[in-house]
Amino acid sequence: MDLIRMAHRRVNSRNNNGRYKRIVIIAIVATVIAIPGFTATTAVPNENPLDHITASTTAFALENGMTFILISHSHLPAVYCVIYANVGSVDDPKGKTGLAHLIEHMAFKGTDTIGTKDYMSERRAMDTVDQSLTMLEQERRKGYDADPARLRELEKTFHRAQQRADTFVMPDEFINAYRDAGGTNIKATTNSDATIYTATVPFESIELWFLLESERFMKPVFRQFYKERSVVLEERRFRIENQPINLLLEELLGATYHAHPYRTPPGGYSDDIQHLTRSDAEEFYRLHYTAQNLVAAVVGDISLPTFRTLATKYFGRLPGGRSSPSPMSAEPPQHAVRRAVLDSNGSPILLMAYHKPALVDRDWAAFEILRTLLSDGESSRLQHSLVTEQKLATGIAVHLDIPGYKYPGLFIVLAYPAPGIENRRLEEAVRNQLNELCERDVSASELESAKRRTLTHWLEAIEEPNEIALTFARFQALTGDYRNFSALMSRLSTVTPGDLRRVAGMIFTRANMTVAEIARHSDNDNKSQIDRNRY
Repeated sequence: MDLIRMAHRRVNSRNNNGRYKRIVIIAIVATVIAIPGFTATTAVPNENPLDHITASTTAFALENGMTFILISHSHLPAVYCVIYANVGSVDDPKGKTGLAHLIEHMAFKGTDTIGTKDYMSERRAMDTVDQSLTMLEQERRKGYDADPARLRELEKTFHRAQQRADTFVMPDEFINAYRDAGGTNIKATTNSDATIYTATVPFESIELWFLLESERFMKPVFRQFYKERSVVLEERRFRIENQPINLLLEELLGATYHAHPYRTPPGGYSDDIQHLTRSDAEEFYRLHYTAQNLVAAVVGDISLPTFRTLATKYFGRLPGGRSSPSPMSAEPPQHAVRRAVLDSNGSPILLMAYHKPALVDRDWAAFEILRTLLSDGESSRLQHSLVTEQKLATGIAVHLDIPGYKYPGLFIVLAYPAPGIENRRLEEAVRNQLNELCERDVSASELESAKRRTLTHWLEAIEEPNEIALTFARFQALTGDYRNFSALMSRLSTVTPGDLRRVAGMIFTRANMTVAEIARHSDNDNKSQIDRNRY
């Protein structure tokens, strides 16, 4: 902890709750309001309301390949920091799913100087834990031939080894270093594409952020690995297996993807998780957590020279190395409707998915507008027709971000049937709406309204500083330039009715459709056989 003490400056939290109030990026909103005629009845202007944000943003790369983005803002009470690690569940090796998520947990365990009382002794104790587990697993693999008495003794040995290793641990020392400095929002999340680490710190503690984050990426220690593995297993049981909508989504991905690892849920599969080892995690980390796979984005009142100096001083220590290899086969074209029916006592749910291109595709702006036109607001087509007029559904939404942005993903319609309405009737009604987009151009007024609402949706999505940091980091990692987000917003105004009709006709075909549903038990008798392609 000597390094922390050198960089650490204790400050008082800005409010009694230790949390900063929500900060709206006023400049964005002011720019939108200042655009003449930007109201609910006018066309999208040519001026891009993000231009002034990109003008105050600077990006650079260190010699080791790590990219930094500074979004200068002089009126914020803190500094908002995001590190986008371009590694997610899509990178999990076959048979070892859950590794990316488990490493996210490990990232808070500290280093060889943070979180330990005596690292050399702790390392020997962790090696003993691994050895005892290896012996236990060898005996378990004997199946019926395993010696019950030996199994019991090996389990006791394994638990004693864990207890011995725990005596060297200083719990939560990493996160407490942030908290003692007034830091908030110290968390991480793993999705299919990436693992994202966030922190909000007072300006006086910005060097502490550089220190702590560089330390944990440079020399992490995966202490208490098997305890955390159990935590991840319990998370899966609670978040997936006990949540019908999430379990249904997992079934949908398994049915939709046959070759591409987007079929893998971000948390992994239970059987894989419970067999992961510390050496598996260390190998995965060395392969994927390279400097070239990291993008840091920071929003706050920091000068560029200071920012660059700190980035070089701390993250410049990370080794360069090669970026992680592309791990996957391309998903082959789908040639027939696929269906999965989840037997559940939960409320009926209908998911309809269509393969679509990745974020870098030239038609992404058209897909954004299609999403808005179909499900954004009470006047959108699906909401107005199926919820308000026909009363076939109690709620309906369209998602473009599942399973991710990096590779060709899905255009998903999520619908909740109204009482007494069978899923098939609702599915047919949704199909009719999608077919109409394939057969007829939308009117100029409807298109302009959808463009405005799409732009507003994205401006609202990046109101908070940490969200714009994440968005810029994501676009930098996935498209090669954070400015491509602003370019996407500009492309919204160029989308034509013919573009919408063309992309709708490209993806909304029966052969490209996968349906997953939770149906009422009375509906199940007439359903086709469940698609078990995952198993």
